[in-house]
Amino acid sequence: MQTIYRLLICCILANALSLETFAQRSAILNYGNLIAAMPETREADTELKAYEQSLIAKGEEMAKKFTADVDAYYKKIEQGLLSPSEQEKMGAELEKKQNDIKRYESEITQKLEIKRSALLAPLVEKTTN
Repeated sequence: MQTIYRLLICCILANALSLETFAQRSAILNYGNLIAAMPETREADTELKAYEQSLIAKGEEMAKKFTADVDAYYKKIEQGLLSPSEQEKMGAELEKKQNDIKRYESEITQKLEIKRSALLAPLVEKTTN
């Protein structure tokens, strides 16, 4: 009986040692990391940053002009050069400019997202094909 157990154990060991270990043949791929590692991504990032800087420069220019207009408005009020109706009219114009600046700030985010998608779309397509 003992020899049967020994023979059975030897067969099991021989079988276990002779079997190939089956490894998974799939891997988890993080597209974000893959795309970030591509050289084309650096070019796209550079272009996107330049576009962002141009949008920000326009926004800063709008803000500087608005600040100058507000300063001029308050100087005219202090000097008594504006009637109440003119003050109201200029105040409404300044408020409109301020709203335009706020709207432009939100447009910057949208424009950057559209540009980013346009620049990265070919890279995403390249990785999926």
